[in-house]
Amino acid sequence: MRSSSGAGRAIFVGILVATCLAAAAFAAWALAMEARTDAAVAGAVILLALAQLSALLARLSAADRQGRSSRDLVQFAADMGREMSALRGRVDAAEAWQTNAGAGATERLSSQVAMLERTVSALASRLATTATLPLERQSAAAPPPAPVAGNDDAAGAGDGEIELFLAPIVRLASGQTSYYRASSNARSPGDETRLIGRIITVLRHLDRRGRAVGIFCPLSAEAFADNGFLGRLVRFLRRNEDVAGKLVIEISQADLARLTPVGMRGLAWLAQLGATFSLAAASPQGPDLAALRELGFQFVDLDIRALPGDNRARLDALTAFAAEAGRHELTVMAGPVADGADLAWLQHGASLGHGGHFARPRRVRPDFGAGEEPRAAA
Repeated sequence: MRSSSGAGRAIFVGILVATCLAAAAFAAWALAMEARTDAAVAGAVILLALAQLSALLARLSAADRQGRSSRDLVQFAADMGREMSALRGRVDAAEAWQTNAGAGATERLSSQVAMLERTVSALASRLATTATLPLERQSAAAPPPAPVAGNDDAAGAGDGEIELFLAPIVRLASGQTSYYRASSNARSPGDETRLIGRIITVLRHLDRRGRAVGIFCPLSAEAFADNGFLGRLVRFLRRNEDVAGKLVIEISQADLARLTPVGMRGLAWLAQLGATFSLAAASPQGPDLAALRELGFQFVDLDIRALPGDNRARLDALTAFAAEAGRHELTVMAGPVADGADLAWLQHGASLGHGGHFARPRRVRPDFGAGEEPRAAA
């Protein structure tokens, strides 16, 4: 098509040039014969032909430039397409959300971020009263202290080893272990990535042994605000979908209250992807349960130390909180359960419980589940 068009243009230019030459010869003959009128006509023909030739050449030049510009634009678009494909490959977690969320995903995400902002602003800005679970086994009678960097179990932490501890979460009606809660010496989003890797390994090992349990994994407020961590987490979970559904992401009420706007968007993004959340160390006056449910929270872990000291008032607060949680299809968990007396009154409102009354946190051997390592999130 392009070659035939070029040939046609060449023929047309040739005809115009021949016309100009013929008109010039006729003008010369007319002048020689002293036919000035004829010479003037021939000159006009020459000028008209030259004008047409100039206009055609200008159009051809413009068309050629436009053709080159169009080809450059097409090439640029192709290059941009390849770059975008590579970018989508590097951030496949975001691509998965765009693909799977469906129409209105952006609006839902914005709505959830706004809801989370309201929830965070409404939470009490008090410090969490619960201590971090220990890196050593403790007696069931006393609450465990926070991890100490110099204790024996934490000795490997300086070498980059992530220590994993599991404590049972018991269904109060039956006394059976339904979940485990993880604790560790993780101190950064990078450590938390490795912690999740170990938890996935444990989940896969338990799953293959027929143990239908889940694991609660605590994440810090900093993790939700770390875009790199969130991308790795999503890719990691997608590569381990066979057990990832048994992972419950836990954030304390205190950490939820101090989420930054970036952290709020991160949590809302994970909610869009279908993550399951639990609010830990909750007080009965703090959380907006309807908003939590909308954001993907399925569990609320009530800190019984935040309840009134009077037995009657404490029971009333528990039953009222449980009733409100039930209206929003949230499962109430409570702890720490120190003894049988705690267990007796908690059964009036909580479904799950945890604490030293059931079992001490146990250290998971580094080689536990060897040969069943999770699929990396590379």
